[in-house]
This record gives sequence, structure tokens and C-alpha cells, in this order.
Amino acid sequence: MTLLTRLGRAAAAASLVLAVTVPAHAQEFDDLASHIAAQSAALGQVLDRLSRPDTARAVVDSALKGDARTFTAIFDGIDVPVPNKCVWISDTVEKLTSTFVGFEQQCRLRDDLTQAEWLQYVRITLRYYPGGPGFVVVGDGHVVIAPGPYLDELKAYGLVTCELVKKYSSGISLFPGKPERFCFGQP
Repeated sequence: MTLLTRLGRAAAAASLVLAVTVPAHAQEFDDLASHIAAQSAALGQVLDRLSRPDTARAVVDSALKGDARTFTAIFDGIDVPVPNKCVWISDTVEKLTSTFVGFEQQCRLRDDLTQAEWLQYVRITLRYYPGGPGFVVVGDGHVVIAPGPYLDELKAYGLVTCELVKKYSSGISLFPGKPERFCFGQP
């Protein structure tokens, strides 16, 4: 078989693969676009209602009173293509109370420390915090370490992973706990 024949067959195979997969991807993209359009339409309706001061006040009042029934009734007639409309809308309302202000570096203790690295981490931590560490554990279980000499030393030993994360103004938490807790009436 000549090189030209091999290249011709390879090109034919590639064309066949593209002919089969491109329509599949096009359908996936169409589905994604439809999903975005449906979410945007629902969001537009929610924002339209929230743009009226009396409605926004009723939302705040119902949230602060823990009255999920009244909160949900405010948004009757809006079709939100998600499993739980109350959770989606309350999450959206909470996002409206804060503002994106930029990015900040957030450093977390690595979750794959070797035994030797863990021992080094404990030694450093006890030196800086004899009574126990004073750091924040975020929702996903990672330990976030504040800037300062403690973090600098952990970095020097390669014990942390740092990344830029979005930073928001503090906002007001209207719902007790997570929106799921409010919507499902869990204490």
C-alpha cells in the first residue's frame, strides 16, 4: 500500500468520524443553548418580580420569618426548569445581596500530604498556635489559611495549594442556613 493510499484512507476515516460526531456535538450544543435560554427566561421573570419594591420587601420579610410558603407563593406562575424552584430562587436572591469585588488568593492545606509532610504541618501549627489552629474550614472541607507568617512558612515547605478565587462583598444572608434548609423547613 502506497503512502498516498494510506493518507487517502486516513482522510476518509477522519471525514467519516467528523460526519458522525459533529451532528452529535451540535445536538449537545443545541441542548445546552436551550437550557441556558430556559434558565434565562425564568431568571428574567424572577428579576422582573423582584424589581418591584413591594415584592422585594415581601421576599425579604418572608425569608426573615422563615416563611417558605409565602416566599414560594410570590413566585407562583414562574416555570423554573430545576428540581426545586424555591431553592433556585432563594439562592438567586442571596446572590443579589452581595457584589463581586475582584479576586483574592486563597491558600488551602493540601489534602495529599505525606506522613512526613503532615508531621511538619503539625510542628509548624503548634509553633504558631499552641492552643490549636485558628483557621477557617470551608464548605468542601478544605482548611483555608489566612495570609501571614504562618502561611508563608507552610508555603515554604510546599504544604499548601493556592489559587485565585472570586471575592464578593459580604452581602446579607437572608435565609437561615442554606436555601435548602429554608425551603424544606428543616431546623
